[in-house]
Amino acid sequence: MGAFKLMNDTKCKIDPSIGIIAILPDDFDGPWMGRQQIISRIGKYFYTVLINPPHEWRECWLNTKNRNLDLSTNFIQRDFEQHESTVLTFNSGKWLPIVYKPKILSIAIQYIRIKLALRKLKSLGCNRFVLYLTRPGMLADVCLKEFDLICYHIFDDYSFSETKTVISPAEKHLIQICDIPIFSSTLLMSDKGVYNPNSIVIPNGVDVQLFAKSHRVPEDLLEIPRPIIGYCGIVKKQLDLKLLLKLSEQRKTWSFVFVGPIFNIRDDEEIVEQLKIQSNTYFLGKKNVEELPAYIKQFDVGLLCYKNNNYTKYISPLKLNEYMAAGINIVGTRIPPLIPHESRIYLAELIDEWISAIEKALSDDPNNVAMKNDAKELALEYDWNNIVSKIKDLILSGLR
Repeated sequence: MGAFKLMNDTKCKIDPSIGIIAILPDDFDGPWMGRQQIISRIGKYFYTVLINPPHEWRECWLNTKNRNLDLSTNFIQRDFEQHESTVLTFNSGKWLPIVYKPKILSIAIQYIRIKLALRKLKSLGCNRFVLYLTRPGMLADVCLKEFDLICYHIFDDYSFSETKTVISPAEKHLIQICDIPIFSSTLLMSDKGVYNPNSIVIPNGVDVQLFAKSHRVPEDLLEIPRPIIGYCGIVKKQLDLKLLLKLSEQRKTWSFVFVGPIFNIRDDEEIVEQLKIQSNTYFLGKKNVEELPAYIKQFDVGLLCYKNNNYTKYISPLKLNEYMAAGINIVGTRIPPLIPHESRIYLAELIDEWISAIEKALSDDPNNVAMKNDAKELALEYDWNNIVSKIKDLILSGLR
């Protein structure tokens, strides 16, 4: 069995009777999203085991060329490594992979993973157990019965559809049976929170201290001409890539900088390629989470250039909070999640409105200073430590 790995060495007083098992759709070391931000901090209050997503059985047993997989792990590892940390990760290894058929085997393997994580928490003194889920359909109901409290944190509309869809049976069921359904946006809760009276909205947060402090200018920004019109995050199909291309074509004196990996751009590959060949566009690739503030703070304008569709009306953009905490001017698409911030950021729809809004953000208008100051004040409320403290209170209240 895969070993538990140190993830958080924060020394603090915790409630040793409560243990958290977190199931995320991606590795802790994957793209740093809100769910990783929360799990990295929840250990200040409770012992926490994050079960990293297991690999598919073919990858474990047939793809022997994959050197990233630890295929030498034992079926049972009795001596778990002890850490001062209260956040641990668990890798299933080749003996507990994802299998699809027969269903009884799939459920049995899920159950073994959970029981091993529970055993680890019990060895640390825990006797009450909380399950933290961020996607429906990740565990069979027989596994859910092992927990005293189930928290389902909904960060997105998981249909990922640009048009209106009906809630999936799996998600509806999970919302109904969980103890604490947390929604990242008001619109998400208005659509899906009706299935559970305990539903609550907790927006995404930001590491205020990290984004507010000064940083050295990154080397790959030094030669890029100003003004820098920047986007920090995954370049994906939810962005209005056609509009970004038009902006770069119509304003050649502006430098359009993209900080982040390119991912899931199906049907928009050609647009991205056209963007890349513009003389004033710069794709700097993926950066570590600790590096991002240094880039964002060099933006003259931060972009939130989303398409306006069914999916984006539910989002709670991490980038909005990061831009606000960094104290930069912001221009975004007029979508429901951004409209409440209209006093702090510029909103636009058509190309001419975008150009006008960016020009205002670049100007010496005294209103820009007031908008940025107001945004920085709001960002303090969204600090991840405050967000996780609220989740901790919900857990303690639910266990009473």
